[in-house]
Amino acid sequence: MGVTFKIWNSSSGSVTLAPEWDADENQKKEWNLNRAPSGTATVYTYAFWRLWKFAFRYTPYSDAGFLNSIFSGTRLCQVETIENAVSRINSAMITSNKTPFIQLEKGFADRWQGEIELSEY
Repeated sequence: MGVTFKIWNSSSGSVTLAPEWDADENQKKEWNLNRAPSGTATVYTYAFWRLWKFAFRYTPYSDAGFLNSIFSGTRLCQVETIENAVSRINSAMITSNKTPFIQLEKGFADRWQGEIELSEY
């Protein structure tokens, strides 16, 4: 069984998408290293957060339009990761530099391909 992602925002519906195999989930860390004159070092860690990068193909027009509307609006959403009947919900923001779905899938009039980047907040 693969991983699926359900994305929704507070004002409307939701979409459930299965990304391509090259989906990427990472963590970022905000930290600072302070070194005393004696040479001892202290590392301060301020925050951890998740980053996701997904590529999608054969996405229905309604799902692509929903994600594009979140991107052009507040960009705030919730992401539910569903894997082997276990789910995890995170608050996220779309951090992509361009509109997620801008290209039609070749040979299909109602299927889109695109890429989306999300960051937990």
